[in-house]
Order: sequence, then structure tokens, then C-alpha cells
Amino acid sequence: MNKYLLCAILGLLVAGILPLRALADEPGGLSFKQRGGWTEGYCGAMVVDQRTVYLANGAWLEDVDVTDPALPRVRSRVELSAGIVDLVRTQRRICALTADRVLHVVRDDAGRGLQVAGRLDFEHEWSASTWGMTVVGPYVYVNDGRSLHIVDITGSRQPRVIKSLDSPFAPYVLRSAEATGNTLYLGNESTTLIFDVSDPLQPVPVRDLGAPGEPLTINDGLLSTSYGGLSFLWDIADPMAPRAIGGGLAGEYWGPGFAVHDTLLYTTDWNVAVYTREGRRLSWGVTPAWNMAELESQGDHLFARQEGLTILGLSDPFAPAVVGRHRTGVGIQDLQFVGDRAYLAGGVGRLTVMDVADPDRPVLLGAWVTPDEQTDQRNKVVSVNGGRALVGGCGGGTWVLDVTDPAAIRPLRLRLGLCGINDNVWAFPAGTGWFVSGSPTPNRLSVAADGSATLVPVDLPEYPCEVRPGVYVGNRRDGDRSPGVWLAEDGGDPQRVADLVAGVEAQTMICRFAASGDIAYGLDLRYYSLQPDTFEVRIVVNAFDLSEPEQPHALGTSILPIEAVPAILDWGSRVTADGSLLYVWSPYHGEVAVLDARNPRNVVRCGGLWIGSGIVDVAIARDRLVVTTATGGFRTYNRPVLAGRPVAAAPAPAADMALRAAPNPFNPMTRVMFTMPSAGPAEISVFDLCGRRVRRLHAGVLAAGAHGFDWRGIDEAGRAVAAGTYVVRASSDGGARTVKLLLMK
Repeated sequence: MNKYLLCAILGLLVAGILPLRALADEPGGLSFKQRGGWTEGYCGAMVVDQRTVYLANGAWLEDVDVTDPALPRVRSRVELSAGIVDLVRTQRRICALTADRVLHVVRDDAGRGLQVAGRLDFEHEWSASTWGMTVVGPYVYVNDGRSLHIVDITGSRQPRVIKSLDSPFAPYVLRSAEATGNTLYLGNESTTLIFDVSDPLQPVPVRDLGAPGEPLTINDGLLSTSYGGLSFLWDIADPMAPRAIGGGLAGEYWGPGFAVHDTLLYTTDWNVAVYTREGRRLSWGVTPAWNMAELESQGDHLFARQEGLTILGLSDPFAPAVVGRHRTGVGIQDLQFVGDRAYLAGGVGRLTVMDVADPDRPVLLGAWVTPDEQTDQRNKVVSVNGGRALVGGCGGGTWVLDVTDPAAIRPLRLRLGLCGINDNVWAFPAGTGWFVSGSPTPNRLSVAADGSATLVPVDLPEYPCEVRPGVYVGNRRDGDRSPGVWLAEDGGDPQRVADLVAGVEAQTMICRFAASGDIAYGLDLRYYSLQPDTFEVRIVVNAFDLSEPEQPHALGTSILPIEAVPAILDWGSRVTADGSLLYVWSPYHGEVAVLDARNPRNVVRCGGLWIGSGIVDVAIARDRLVVTTATGGFRTYNRPVLAGRPVAAAPAPAADMALRAAPNPFNPMTRVMFTMPSAGPAEISVFDLCGRRVRRLHAGVLAAGAHGFDWRGIDEAGRAVAAGTYVVRASSDGGARTVKLLLMK
């Protein structure tokens, strides 16, 4: 299989160029009911309205009184359906867009606080997302990446879509939409388009700005266009003809937040820097702007969205200084349950510890925040070993903490540097330390009582899956990338002790692993060429019994249509196993798909749970399924069981399926003959008695009927193999057959 061709195919599927049919749950599928959780979290949006700031705190919308900037206080708050990703204010109402594709219309009534006045649920589709909103005249435009939905929130209690406009970038994603007056800007990673919306229901294209717009931001008469860490500012005094500030595309780097006060321009770079309106820098400033994603000017203060609300005074306009703060939760990037405690790692160097004896009503026990404000926001991990917790990720932002008393967490080791592949980091307890991700190899991390630390390279996969302490599955880091089993006995260094060989996917790496008990599951994609100009991508599920790690036993292989688990198309997709249930999910896909794996030879979809974008983890705590999101904390659901549900029977092998070889014994060649009962994908491979694949004779679609394949006693590299006994295995949708071969010399 050409991996580059497969990447291109998956890219087309994800982009929507090739159709992907939705697959409904089977009748009687598993049902889920939300029970509780902890729904504070990332501050994803902010609206400043005179002496009030409306602030997102995970799934909570907060009304913050800033009459006294030094002492901001929450007047009221309301919980919405999921983490808030965008806020706008119009028609004397606040519109909140949540990660589960719901638009909430909220009233702020004096004396009664925030109250939800209506909601609009958009269709749950994996190919649509919640990119944001903008106000155009009396309407709210909601961008889901594929379309702009024009929503009327006036008059009736419930908002309604009155028109939907296709993305002008189709089939590619519409990343951002911003409007001012009668001008609408639409952007993606390639360019920004300008439209006249004098008639909000009929946008008219005006011009192509020629600057990438992912995302777009409008504030104080300026437009920011960004992509890939580069950001450019435009003066939009004439909205139809923006004028570049600071030299245009070759000018200054502008941070994600900016605001104008009097004649000065403030931007969030390393510090809150000060410029003239024309882009000439006057001061680097003195206040760190790390993690500031938004900046607003109001009166004599700047309001920044930074892990909540940060208020800066302008008594010295060239050196804005912090005068007040209101902290919200943080975006969760990893969660681990240990007994009755949950340990949550935040994206800005924060560890939160909770009592989850009742997972539906967690109780905060303590929190720790790194003393360094400039914390790397890339992926974080938390791993608890005894009374110690490893918290951190890429770069120099990893700490070892004493968590014996959650109310008094203290660092044991200051700032370690760990590496991950593509910013992905992992850690597993090992002895008194951890096995941790690294480059070019993983490492064993040991921390002594005095805080001294050592890192020693070890042999582990890039992305290991822990079956149980000391037993791991994964793919080789280099070479043939083949899947295998690693064993670390009695706290020693891990070693690869066995290969994993099963089914039609035995010849390639398995990209996603999960384990429950002694059973490991591997999920991957397989490309099938049906005809020269057509193809099909399917999901392959292999199951292995690792009760004896050095002698893994293949339990079976299943092939599913891609429609059963579309989340697996995303490179960040992951799998969680709970007994014979497999949960497949992705940060970029709204659904957690559920597979019934009680029959390893016929794994089937048995349900799905819609969460929305930003899923971070799916875990099991007591009798609850716990789903963590980047924006909205974690929510608990009933833990489904399969008791009483019939086990899906494997397809019965057709009576005319046959496999034989002649001559046998042979030297130098034998012909393997295989009869297909019906057209479909099939693989014929030769293995040695240790289960290692020696030679693949065929992989692809075969027509119904008899087929022959010659084996001349050579391996994949063309080398002659030793005399002895080998096994040829033929597998298809109809089952599998094996025959022993004896090579004579």
C-alpha cells in the first residue's frame, strides 16, 4: 500500500471532496444519559460591555462586574450544554455557541441574572464544526466550516435559521467569518474574501484581499488576518479597501489580541506592546502577554482574555500593568483516575486534584499552578506514581510534584525537558519513576529524594499502549514499523518480546491500540482498490490475548465500513477499551462511536454518543463513562453494559471456500490455490512457526472463484528462506484458512 496515496485519499474524505455516507446506529443501540461532572474549564470567549464582561468558563457563561477593575466579581452565571467556543452580543442579548453545535440565546435581566431565552440545535454532523459567529444587521451568522447559517434571534422565543449559504471556499473549510457594518470578511488558510452585506440575506462578493484568514478578528476599526503563527493588521476605515499596517505582508508580527486606546495600538506579543496606529513600535511593555488570546479597550483599561479575565490599567499608557484578575478553569489536556481521586492537567501548567468518590459530584481538593507564566501550551500529560505526579509536556514545562496532600502540592523537581513525536507526550509509571516519551528514543525518568533526576534511553514504541503495568503494545519506532509486544519485568528496562500477527492487516503498522484486561485491540485503516478508478477505505480491528505476553494469541480480525467510525479518519483519533466495548473518538470529531467486540471476528457498531468538538479523553471511573473536553471540563454518563444483548455472530465460512498447495512438500516452488466464495478483499501470506510474516503473496480484491499464487521459497527481501515448515494463511470477509507447507532443501 502506498502510504502517500492513502494520506491523499483520507485528506479528500476529510475535506468533503469525496462523499462519506453517514451510518445510523442500529435499532436498540446503547443509550447514554448524562449524570454530572465538572463543567468549568477553558475561557474560550469574552464580550466587554461597559462595566460588564461576559466570560466563558468552560460550559458556564459568567456575568462579571468590573465597576471596580481591581475587584472583578461574578454577579450571575448560567450553565450551557457544552464548552463555550464563541460569544457575541446583539439585540440586547448574548449569543453563546457551544462545542456541541448549539446556539444559546441568553438574557441578562436586572435582578434575575443570566437566563437562557432560547436555543437552536444544529445537525450533528462529523464534517461540520463550530468555528464561530458574527453579527450582520439583525442576524447572527453561524459558521460551521461548510456553511454560513443566517439565524434570526428576534421576535420569537426560539432562534431559527432563515437561510444557509454555502462556503465560497468549498470543498475546503471556511475557517472564519467577521463583519463590521455592511461588510463581511470570510477567511481560510489561503485567503480572505470581502462581501457587501447591505442585504444581509444576499452577500455580494467584492474582492479578494489576498491574505490568509485563519482566524479573522475585528476590533477598534482594525482587521487581523492570520495563519500558521503569522498575523497581519489592516486599517478598515474603508471596510471594502483595507490598508495594511506596518508594511503589509512583510511587516511586523502581531499577536492574537489587539486594541486601540486614544491614538495608541496595543498588541499581545511576549508582552503587551505599544505601537502607534500606523504600526511604529513605541514600547515592548512590561506585562507578560503569554496566553492572552483577546484584548479589548474600555474606558481607561484594557481587558484581556487570559485564563479568565485580566484587567490592565493605563495610568502609564506606555506600560500597561495588571490591576485585577478573575480566574476561570483551564483547558484540560489529560486526566487520570487513581482510586477516588482525579488528576487533571491543564494546558498552561496547572494540576487540579478532585475527589471523585462520587464521579457525578466531584469535589475540588487542591490545585497547583507553575510559577512560570510563560508555559508551553502544547499537549500535556499527567501520570501519578505513588504520592508523586508527573505533569507537563513538550519543552521545558514538565514538573514532578508531591501530591500526597492535594491542598499543599509542592514541586520535587524543577522544570524537566521532555520531547514528544509531533508534540504528543506520554508517561507510564515504572518502578519509582516513569517511562516517558522522548526523541530519538523514549526514556526512563528517575527522580531521587533530593530532586535530582536522570533520563536513560529505553526501547519502547513511539506511542505505547499499556496493557497492564510492565506490558506494552505498539509499533517499532523505525524499520518495518511492525506491531509487537514489549515487556518490562520486575521494574527492569522494556524489551520487545513478540510480534503481533493477525488478519489482513498483519503486514503494516497498527496505528491505534487500546487494552482492557489481558486483551489488546488494534484499529487501523486499509485501502482497497476495487477497480482502476475506484477504491474503498475500511476499518480493520484485530484482537490479541496477551495473558502470556511472550506468546500473544490472535483472537480474530474484523473489517468494518468507514461509516461505522468516521472519527478514525482523523490523525488524532484514539480508542478506549472497557471490557468488550471499544470507544473510538477524535478531538476534531463530535461523536464517540461505540463498538461491540465480544466476538473478535465480527466487531460491530452498537451505538454512539454526541459530545461535540474538542474531546480530550474517554475514560472509566467506577460505574461511569467520563468524557473530558478541552473547553468544558468533564461530564459523566451511565456506563453502558452489553449484558442481554445478543453477540453478533461471525459470518459463516462458505462451504466452497478452500485453500491448498501443490506440490507439498516442495522445492523450489509451490502453487497456493485459494477459492473465493464471493468477490471481496482477501490476503494470502506465508508465516514461519513463530508467527512472523515471511512473504505476502496477495493483498487486495479478488473476484469470486479459484485463484493461484506461486511461492518460490523467498522472503519479502527476495532472500531464500531456510528449509522447514511454514504456514500459508488466506483470509477474506468469509473467514480464514491455513495450510502447512514443507520446504525441502
